[in-house]
Amino acid sequence: MMERTIWKILTFMCLCVVLSTASPVRARATQHSSSRTMGKSVRSELADWKGKVLDESDKAMPYVNIVVLSMPDSLVLDGTVTDEDGVFSLPSHTDEEILMVTMIGYETEFLHGADGAVIHLRPVPEMLAEAGVKAFMPKTKLTGQGMSTSVRGTVLENIGSAKDALSRVPGVYKGRNGLEVIGRGKPVVYINGRRVQDESELERLRSNEIQNVEVIENPGAGYDASVNCVIRIKTFRPQGEGLGFNMGLSDDQSLIRKSFNDPSGYANFNYRKGGLDLFAGANGTVFNHLQSSVITGEITKGSPRYQEGPFEVVSESRNYTLNAGFNYMIGSNHFVGARVDYTRSPFLDYHQQMYSDVFRSGELVEQVKSVSENWLEDGNIPTVLAVNTYYNGTVGKLNIDFNADYYGSGNTFFSRVEETSSVTGNAEIESKSESESDMYAAKLVLAYPIWLGRFQIGTEDTYALRGSDYSITGTYVPSSSSRVKEENYAAFADYAFYHPVLGQVSAGVRYEYVRFRYHSLTSNEDEISRKYSNLFPSVTFARAFGPVQTQLIYSIKTSRPSFSNLSDNMMYHSKFILQSGNAKLQPQTTQQVSMTARWNFLTAIAQYSRTDDAIVSWGRVYSNDQITDDDVVVHVLPVNLVNPFRELSCYLNASPTIGIWTMNYTVGIMKQWLDIDMSRQAGYEEAKVVSFSRKPMFIAQTFNSFNFKNDWMVELGMEYHSKGFYQNVYLANTVCDLSCSVQKAFLRDKSLVVRLSASDLLWKQRSDVQSDYGFVNFIQTNAFNTKKISLSVTYRFNSASSKYKGTGAGKDTASRIK
Repeated sequence: MMERTIWKILTFMCLCVVLSTASPVRARATQHSSSRTMGKSVRSELADWKGKVLDESDKAMPYVNIVVLSMPDSLVLDGTVTDEDGVFSLPSHTDEEILMVTMIGYETEFLHGADGAVIHLRPVPEMLAEAGVKAFMPKTKLTGQGMSTSVRGTVLENIGSAKDALSRVPGVYKGRNGLEVIGRGKPVVYINGRRVQDESELERLRSNEIQNVEVIENPGAGYDASVNCVIRIKTFRPQGEGLGFNMGLSDDQSLIRKSFNDPSGYANFNYRKGGLDLFAGANGTVFNHLQSSVITGEITKGSPRYQEGPFEVVSESRNYTLNAGFNYMIGSNHFVGARVDYTRSPFLDYHQQMYSDVFRSGELVEQVKSVSENWLEDGNIPTVLAVNTYYNGTVGKLNIDFNADYYGSGNTFFSRVEETSSVTGNAEIESKSESESDMYAAKLVLAYPIWLGRFQIGTEDTYALRGSDYSITGTYVPSSSSRVKEENYAAFADYAFYHPVLGQVSAGVRYEYVRFRYHSLTSNEDEISRKYSNLFPSVTFARAFGPVQTQLIYSIKTSRPSFSNLSDNMMYHSKFILQSGNAKLQPQTTQQVSMTARWNFLTAIAQYSRTDDAIVSWGRVYSNDQITDDDVVVHVLPVNLVNPFRELSCYLNASPTIGIWTMNYTVGIMKQWLDIDMSRQAGYEEAKVVSFSRKPMFIAQTFNSFNFKNDWMVELGMEYHSKGFYQNVYLANTVCDLSCSVQKAFLRDKSLVVRLSASDLLWKQRSDVQSDYGFVNFIQTNAFNTKKISLSVTYRFNSASSKYKGTGAGKDTASRIK
C-alpha cells in the first residue's frame, strides 16, 4: 500500500511540473524530400497516425519522442516513442493537429499528420568542418537513459571484437578489473536484450555486426536493484533468408612464458525462413594463468612477527560452450522462442607455491614452504546449464514481455597441500569441495503509452538454492556442509516521457522482498535467517541547452554477496593464512547522484556516491585450541565495513576524428573518503583508526586509430592508473598498459578480417596492494601473464544476428550462484 502511494505521488509531481512549465510551441510545417506529408486542407475525420523515423543514413531510430500538439495554442494532446524499428502509432487524430518529432542531438521536425510518413531526422550541426572532423566519426548522444554511440558506418565498425569496440566508447574505460563504466564500476552487458553470462562472447561478437552501443548509467526499475550500470549492444538485422554463419580462430602467445599458448575458436550458424529463425553455436578456449607475487606481513598481535616470501600461481584450464535455440514470429506482433546454453570445463591444472621466512625481533626463526595443487576427476566435471523461454508481443498499444529461466551448475574440485616447516616438520592436507546450484526465475513486463511517454509495470520472482560440501583432512581446520536458500520477489513501475520545454524525464521505483536462509549441516549454531524489504527509486532527467546535452541522475542500488562469499568452506594456504566466505554478510547499499554533459566530441561526467555496509576483503585472527598465542593465524574473509564509504569521481572524454586519425582520450580522478575505526571493525580495543582518504587516483586512457586505404587499420593505445586508495586498500604502483595492433579486411564485403595485436608491451599492468587490518599489515606485489601477442582470423557468410528477443529473468541471482 505504501509503495503504491509513493508511486502515485511521484507521478502526480511529474505531471504538475510538466504542466506548470509548459509553454506554447511555435509550430512550423516542414516537408523533407523523403517525408510524405499530408495536404494542408483541414479534415475533421479521425485517423490513426503511423510512421517510421530514420536517421540521415536511413537507419531506424528507436526511442524517438513523438508528440501531438493542438493548434493554434500548441497544447500537448498525446505522445509516444518509436520502437526498436523506429516505428510509431498514434490512434484517432486529425489534420488540425501538429506532429512534433524530436530527439536530443537532432533537429526537431513538425508535420501536419503522419499517416504512413517516413521521417528523417538530421543531426544538430556541430561545426565539424571548422574542427577538421570528418563525418564518419562515431556519433554519441544522450538518450535520457544514458549515452548511445553509433558503431556501424564509423571507424569503430572494423575495430575488431565487441570488447575492442566497447573500450573505445565514450563513458567506458579499461579499469583494473576489466571494462568499467565511468564512475559506476563493472557493467552488465546485454546483446539484443539478452544478458551476456560469458564474457568471452564479447570476444566472439565482431564490431562490424554492431549497430550501436548504449551505456546506461542509471538502469531503471525494471533491472535488479543490484545492477549499477548497463551496456546494451544492438546488432543490425541483415535482409534476406537462408543459411548464414560466422566463425573465427585466435591464438594468444605469452611473451613472458613461451609455453603459455592460448588458442580459441568459435562457430555460429543461423537459418532464417519466413518467421522462423534457428540458431546454434559452439566455442572453445584454452587459458593459461600466471601470478608472480611477493608477500610481506607484519603481525602485531600475540608475539609480534615479520614474514616475507614469494608466492606463485600457474594454472591451465579448458572449457567449451554449446548453444542452440529458435525464434518464431507469429504475424507481425508476436514472438516466441527458447535458448539453451551448456558449458563444460573438462580440464584444470592448478599449482600454487608459497614460501615464508618468519622473523621475530629481527631474527630468522622459521622457514615454511607450501605447495598446492588442484585438479578435476572424471565423473566430476564442472558444468553449467542455462535455459530461457520467452514471449514478446503487442496487443493493441500494450506490449507484453515474459521470460522464464532456469540456471543450474555443479562442480567438484580436489586439492592437496604439501607443507614443510623448519620448526613443526612436514604436513599433508587434502580437501574435496563440492557445490551444486539451481535457480528458477520468471519476469513479466507490461508497457503502455500514456500521455507524453510510456508507462511500464512488472514483476520478477527468483528462487535459488545452493548446496556446498567441504571435507578436509590433515589439519585442525574443520570440514563443513551448508545449504543456502534465497527467494526474491520484486515489483516495479516506471514512467518516461518527453516534454518540449522540460526535456526527457524518467522516474521509477522497485520494491524487493527477499527471504534468505543459511543452514549448516555440521553445526547447529550456524543457522541464519533474514528478511529484507526495500524500495529502490531512480530518477533521470535529460535536456539539451542549445548544442549542449545534459543528464542528471539519482538512484539507490544494492549489492548482495555472491553465494560463494556466503560459504564457510575454509581454504588452507599455509599454516599462517586461511581463507573462507562469511555467511553473516549483509547486502551493501549505495546512493548515487551524477551529472553528464556533452558538447560536440567532448563528454564530462561527475558522480558522487555513498555506500553503507560495503563488502570488502578483511583479515582476522583465527582462533583454535591447537594454535598458540605466538603463532597467530590470519583468516582472510569478506566482511561489511562499519564505516560508510564515499567517493567522488570526475572524468573528461574527447573523441574527435581528424582525417584518418580517430582519437578517444579519457582523463579522470577518483577521490574517496573512508576512515575505519579498527577497534569496531577488527574487534580489538587497542586498534587504531586508519584513514584510506589521503591520496586520490588519477586515470588516463588514450586510443588512436588510423584508417588507411585498402581496409588497413593501425591502432596505438595506452592506459594509465596512478597510485591511490581503493576502498580499504592502497594500490601502491602505477599501471601503464601500452598496446598496438594492425588489421586488414579482405574480400569485397570485408567479411574476412585478419588482426595482429600486442598488449602490455612494457609489462607494467601490475597490481601492488597494501592492506591494514588493525593487527596485521600486508604488502603484496603482483605481476601477471599480460604481455602477449595475438593473431585472429574471422570470417562471416550471410551472417545474421539472431532475432531472439528473450531478455531473461533472475540474471543477477544467476551470476551470484556461480
